Amino acid sequence: MTKFNGFDFYDKKQVVLTNGMPSAYVNAASETKITSVYVPANTFTAGDILHIEWQYRLTGSTPGTNTTRLYWNETDDLTTPIQLNIRGLNNTTRFFNQNRRLSVIVANGTGNGSKIYGVANALESDFIAATFVLSTVALNWTVDSYIIVAGFCGVATGIRTEFLKVSN
Repeated sequence: MTKFNGFDFYDKKQVVLTNGMPSAYVNAASETKITSVYVPANTFTAGDILHIEWQYRLTGSTPGTNTTRLYWNETDDLTTPIQLNIRGLNNTTRFFNQNRRLSVIVANGTGNGSKIYGVANALESDFIAATFVLSTVALNWTVDSYIIVAGFCGVATGIRTEFLKVSN
């Protein structure tokens, strides 16, 4: 273990969870799960700062909008998930990247133990300056869980993820 003036460097191993394969296209007029990443219990603990990154691909050019959301859930589905992000874009967009950072303050899901930037605000990246407030969510990282990407785009178009990555 490397030390500098008594401080332990690299005391936490970096964890990278990915779904690097492009998902199947979702053609739906209502919200549908697109892809997910499995997070084993206790993978992330208090003090971790997660960086969640993903990229979408949209096909078709029908008028209107598509909406995507990022969720956390204890099951790999959209049954009572906790929303972490929302983003709506015009259907003329072909590729777009999104990312969110999330701070784990209390890992066991009590209180408002995780903080994230603007859950209900449509923002593709929290690296962009905005006036949204931090949202607090009760996420229990001590149980098996999933980070889920979901969305809809209308039945004449298709949307998929090119990748989904969760790391600390």
